[in-house]
Amino acid sequence: SVAMILLALALACAQPVGDGGEPSVSAGVVGSLEEAARSRPHAERVNLLYTNDAGLEDSAELVVRRAWIPGRGLVVGVEFDGIRFFAEGGTVEGERIGDDRSRVVYRLETSEAGPMRALAGVLPVWPMPALWRVGDDGLVVDPALGVVTVDRTERNGDVLVCLGHTPTGAYRLELDAETFAVHTLDAQLRDGRVVLRSTPIDPGDVESWSIEKDGRRVVDRLEALAAVVPPIETGEIFPDLSLLLAGFHGVELSELMSGDGSGPWTVLLVIDADDEASVYELAGAVASGLWKSAAGEVAGLGRDDPARYWLGHRVVVMALCEKSSSLVGKMDEYIGRAPLGVMLTFCTRYGQTLDRVQRGFPVVAILLDPNRVVGGVVGIDDAETGVESVLEVMRSYARHPEPTSGGE
Repeated sequence: SVAMILLALALACAQPVGDGGEPSVSAGVVGSLEEAARSRPHAERVNLLYTNDAGLEDSAELVVRRAWIPGRGLVVGVEFDGIRFFAEGGTVEGERIGDDRSRVVYRLETSEAGPMRALAGVLPVWPMPALWRVGDDGLVVDPALGVVTVDRTERNGDVLVCLGHTPTGAYRLELDAETFAVHTLDAQLRDGRVVLRSTPIDPGDVESWSIEKDGRRVVDRLEALAAVVPPIETGEIFPDLSLLLAGFHGVELSELMSGDGSGPWTVLLVIDADDEASVYELAGAVASGLWKSAAGEVAGLGRDDPARYWLGHRVVVMALCEKSSSLVGKMDEYIGRAPLGVMLTFCTRYGQTLDRVQRGFPVVAILLDPNRVVGGVVGIDDAETGVESVLEVMRSYARHPEPTSGGE
């Protein structure tokens, strides 16, 4: 958002060109902050308010989790603008919050020394007094404010007030006098000021901060974490996707669906191209199970029973890959996993397919009528139940035989 851009620019402008200040005269205070940071896992909701010299305000809210783990050092989790990040060492990972359809994990490996520097590459820089420490050079450096000097401290009941300066101006830091938890920071910037308010929250289990990657696509583009598009709905017109066949022959989905006379449905069995052979085998088992079960059911129906029509189908396996160039050198490997007797196609449109269905199913069946209108979407992790679920979608149209589409 514009607000976040303004905040990022404002905080970035606070960073000094050089050392910008003297060593802290209250290393004891900073040492206590560091000791508190290392003592146990911490989490807080951080509210930032930036006011520029013209009086215009922008705000942001983050959830920050941090812990020192023996043998691993500092690990940091941040929730910001609908994305959850986890950083350890120089590596940052991210995922969207609260959408179980998101199959994408962002991962960036940097040469930076420490998670806060790594996070600075993907997040706006903000003051982090809770992580102030005296460096080997005797300086205290904040990622947004630069070199921090503590001029004096004063006790005010349960609050310890630290007054000091940075290269950009004065600041006032309020801490819990017993635990050294940060309450507020009010700091002058080059073109305004920033006020940080921190509220402790339950940090939860540190091991739960990391991001699950099994069965998900790992990408190095932050844009891939953009808000997930709405789920595929029954009744919508499915896009006429461009597909690749073995040998890199291009074909449109509508071409594959036209004129084979096998019935109203094209059943797309959508998988990830890089999935294990067992996923390809599951797709093959579903395809053969559908054919056998539908044929057996049709054989027992009367000549005029509408279900004879609605059980007609063909199956196409659609394997998703990040980009078509990734197929070079791997096409033979994928074809070697393909189930016999089932057409295998390749597609790069995650955002129109797998990213729009519930995560956790290795195979997703999308039923399309002749006009590419979606008749149903079925997540499949077992061949027998998957076949029965797809058949039940087909049977439902026999019970309510109005067409799924009036055309395009």
